[in-house]
Amino acid sequence: ALVFFQSGCDLFEYSPYDVRIDNPSAGLIGRSLGSIEHLRTASPDSFVFAFLTDTHARYDDFRDAVHAINSRSEVLFVIHGGDITDLGLRKEYTWAAEIIEECILPFFPVIGNHDCLSNGTRIYDTLFGPTYYAFDLNLEGGGIIRFIILNDNTLEYSLQNPRTETFKTWSDSVFSGGSALRGLVTVAHVPPFDPDYFDDASEEYYRSKIASSGVFLSLHGHEHRYSYSEYYGDGVKYLVGDDIRDRVYHLITVYTGDRITVHVKNIHF
Repeated sequence: ALVFFQSGCDLFEYSPYDVRIDNPSAGLIGRSLGSIEHLRTASPDSFVFAFLTDTHARYDDFRDAVHAINSRSEVLFVIHGGDITDLGLRKEYTWAAEIIEECILPFFPVIGNHDCLSNGTRIYDTLFGPTYYAFDLNLEGGGIIRFIILNDNTLEYSLQNPRTETFKTWSDSVFSGGSALRGLVTVAHVPPFDPDYFDDASEEYYRSKIASSGVFLSLHGHEHRYSYSEYYGDGVKYLVGDDIRDRVYHLITVYTGDRITVHVKNIHF
């Protein structure tokens, strides 16, 4: 029995909560940020990106979506709205990372509440990168659109989580910009109108921060059903993506003329 155990040890993982990553310098987010740093939109008045979310436990559908997006030449990059994994386990992260590697475009994830389970946040940090980050897209006609990725999983973290940069302090540093800043897009897994994650005070803080900072679009997942509206009537459009179970992703066109407008098309694959 001892000989069998020693010869067969590679067949077993030490623990489902293992956080060891074979390639700890993978840095998906860092590589995507490097790819987009010098990217400029092809059109002077519009650009297109893809948004998908809640792919956990549906890896074949996730892979099919990535391949479908790869086939669209107009798409500049992909944003994932969170819940990449189901239980935050290393094996799930590894499966998801292998699929993301098949994407030929810069790929920007946000951490979801399922991704925070177990030791998921530690694995996310190692394999993907920070749970708060931002990037600027240079517009061909001049100016930039800034994308701000936030961790708002308030059941797993406070908005003032001591383990990472606080939501309030960090957001203050990226919501402001110079004259080149044309507008802002925020991305967070949970929409602020979800009563399980936001009490009245934190919802109002989030809403007012978004509305007063030049945000024109706020992207979310979590609810597993599509909605798109100016939820609070304050000029900010809130897009909640459908989950991958319905084999759909969202193609988002941003028109950057005198007035920024957004068109969303749901693509079934």
